[in-house]
Amino acid sequence: MKKITVIKMRGCPYCAAAFKAIDEVKKNYAATELEIIDKNLQPALAEKFTDYYYVPSMYVDGKKIYEAHPGETYDECLANVKKVFEVANRSKAVVLLSGGLDSTTCLAIAVKKWGRENVSAVSIFYGQRHAEELKSARAVAKFYSVAHYELDAAEIFSHSNSALLDTSTESLEKSSYAAQIEKNNSPRIATYVPFRNGLFLSMAASFADSLYDDCVELYIGVHSDDAAGHAYADCSAQFIASMKAAIRIGTYEKINLVAPFLCEKKSDVVKVGLELGAPYHLTRSCYERGDKPCGQCATCLDRAKAFELNGVKDPALDYFF
Repeated sequence: MKKITVIKMRGCPYCAAAFKAIDEVKKNYAATELEIIDKNLQPALAEKFTDYYYVPSMYVDGKKIYEAHPGETYDECLANVKKVFEVANRSKAVVLLSGGLDSTTCLAIAVKKWGRENVSAVSIFYGQRHAEELKSARAVAKFYSVAHYELDAAEIFSHSNSALLDTSTESLEKSSYAAQIEKNNSPRIATYVPFRNGLFLSMAASFADSLYDDCVELYIGVHSDDAAGHAYADCSAQFIASMKAAIRIGTYEKINLVAPFLCEKKSDVVKVGLELGAPYHLTRSCYERGDKPCGQCATCLDRAKAFELNGVKDPALDYFF
């Protein structure tokens, strides 16, 4: 969050109007850091800001955004104060984009909120057996005309035998997560990749911190169906809350983790995506190799159910078949 500095002078009527406007506007920006300098009482501090003539003057991280002028109406002052707070709270968005349904919906949300020019997508190759999803990620990013970056984490998982990795000797289960948990008598299913979301979020947060000077919203598309039965512990509310806190601390509160569907089901994700016109025909959820979804793995089954609950045919089926 950027700091707003206000240069004021005791007894100035324009200052009184400005602070009335500040009190009105700051209700919507509770986290904004506000520094007040009285040029009469704190001349040494005020001298650091030399490019103003009238007071009040307002700066964001040392850059002048607003300076009052004689004859200014309260409405003009209010509009200028709003602009200052908007600049101070201006944000970017980085979306972890796998090429699947959930992350594509997150991208749709971010683009609607911030505009495509303020949004970037990050995809990660980690040696996944379904590397075809990266083609979908590229297509989705192109659809939204957002900057798209691809990172490589394959070496980190080179010693894992997760069934989700291309080098695994494990077979891919063709059943629901619930059936797999019951069969294994354990919540840790074969397609769990060790601490994958923790790693991805750490990589994306570090990348976003380097990419942008502004504050950043970092989106991840986890939902409650992923965490059901503890199948994917790194999709749980507890895990995401812990990562959110760690990222905030580690980036000096610059990066804010956003998981819009954390407590929702996959059918809720689809509902929102359909409302936003998300390009689901370009997405891929299947864990199997090849160009076409298998329709039998756990994520294919979840996806089919989500569209069914929304009374809509999965548009990707027409696209792939």
